[in-house]
Amino acid sequence: MAAGTIESHDYSHLIGTDLTVGYSDQNESFAPYLPRTGTVVRQIALGDWGSDWLVLQLHEPFDYQLGSLDTGFRGVVVTDFVVRSRLVGYPIGRHRTSVFLLIDSDQMLSKKREFTSKDFIHICWGMIPPGRLTKRSSQPLTGP
Repeated sequence: MAAGTIESHDYSHLIGTDLTVGYSDQNESFAPYLPRTGTVVRQIALGDWGSDWLVLQLHEPFDYQLGSLDTGFRGVVVTDFVVRSRLVGYPIGRHRTSVFLLIDSDQMLSKKREFTSKDFIHICWGMIPPGRLTKRSSQPLTGP
């Protein structure tokens, strides 16, 4: 994913909104852990992958095992997802959106202020279904 070809969106209107992420493709072993719902808590930039990544704080964190026979295994607690639209011209919002789904296995979101793709694990492609977006305060979302 070359940063020069990435469009950027201002998602400030989504902060405080609940989003549900379902499974789409690229890692069948992660599919049973989805769908998951989280609240958008902030928008971050990944220095090498664009500036419009959303951090979802999961309502129900879960344990996940990373690794392989070659690299060894370790358990992590997944508390946040980091997501971004996969398709140019299809920002996250009111329509069904295919997203890159990253996990923060080393808790970098609480340790750093600036991020790169190496800080997270691209675990799979996800899908955010269409629906009415609602702020946690139960006020309907207005805007794009």
